[in-house]
Amino acid sequence: MVESLLRAMGLLEPWQWEALLRMVVCAAVGAAIGIERQLHGRAAGLRTHILVCLGSGIVMLASNHFARIYAGLGGDSVVRLDPARLAYGVMAGIGFLGAGVIMKHGMSAHGLTTAASLWCTSAVGLAAGLGMYVVAGAGAAMMLFGLIALRGVDRLVPSHQYFRLKVSHGGLAEDDAAARGAVAAGGGQALSTSTSWTRGGGAVSTYIVRVTTRDCDAVRRAVLASVIERCPGARSVRIG
Repeated sequence: MVESLLRAMGLLEPWQWEALLRMVVCAAVGAAIGIERQLHGRAAGLRTHILVCLGSGIVMLASNHFARIYAGLGGDSVVRLDPARLAYGVMAGIGFLGAGVIMKHGMSAHGLTTAASLWCTSAVGLAAGLGMYVVAGAGAAMMLFGLIALRGVDRLVPSHQYFRLKVSHGGLAEDDAAARGAVAAGGGQALSTSTSWTRGGGAVSTYIVRVTTRDCDAVRRAVLASVIERCPGARSVRIG
């Protein structure tokens, strides 16, 4: 009776145990990637990456099972199978999850790396679900290398970074010129300006400042100090 029950559930079929092994691999590689994101305080961490990778693997297992069930269909059958369609749906749908971790703050966007890691984790899960263990393992290793080992490289390479600088002044042309000169003296370049006027005769100028540096925070402080020092007509200075 027990054997009949197990057979009815399909647990005596070898492919079921192979599928279980693939699911374990999916969870393991998803956890390895998710731990790195969790350690850096990202919204999508350990559990999210495990679920994404495991879910992708299950989708691919189900896709393979469809092909296994209908393998005996002849060429004259009206049923046409394309196991890759489920994979297409996963890779497209994971984009909505990735969009949820991208946050725009000021002139920059945060969460792009985590969104990309979710998308790649999904691809790794599909590979593991298909039984491509070498590809899944190598993909996870390369992802971890990019997330961990290359983190320091980003800090070594100078890059263009942008921020907004708001200066409240008396509305004179000399005040605007002094502010631009102070930005340049602090290590930045004022690319564009928008000015709004107040009833009291003053003005608020907003500058888009570009800096080329490895440490944007230090240059922001330098620009802020330079504007305060070199612009006697400035009433208030704010970065944001």
